This record gives sequence, structure tokens and C-alpha cells, in this order.
Amino acid sequence: MSYNNILTSIETTFEIISLEGWSSVMLTARNSLDGAVYADFYFVIIILVGHYIVTNLMIAVLIERSNEAFLENHRKALRERMI
Repeated sequence: MSYNNILTSIETTFEIISLEGWSSVMLTARNSLDGAVYADFYFVIIILVGHYIVTNLMIAVLIERSNEAFLENHRKALRERMI
């Protein structure tokens, strides 16, 4: 849990967005910066924006899958009518 290189920073950011143990990461950042308030703003923004993006991606995948299932059922119904 650090931002020393790109891989650990991506992992730490994913940990924050997934809300698994983000408070310990925030407290570590806050303690290392001597209680700087801008670290809190960073974490709040990452959580809000990250959840918004992940939620929209999940909704997009669900809509796409339901559209595929609808089209498949529609094609089956058309084939049965032709027979």
C-alpha cells in the first residue's frame, strides 16, 4: 500500500475504489503527511469518482447482456415462425 511505483499505485487505488481497507490507506497517508487535509480530499474524490465509473461500467455490461439475450430470444422466435 504505497505510491512508490506504478504497479503498487494502481493496486492501492483499486483497493480504495473497492472500499476494502481504504481507511487504513487513508490514515497511513494522513499520518505520513502530518495530518494534511488535502489527503482527505484526494480519498473522497477517488471514492466518489471511482464508484461512479465502476457503477456505470457494471450497468453498461448488464444492459448489453440483457440486449444480447433479448435478441437471441427474438431470433429464436422468428426461426420458429418460419418453420
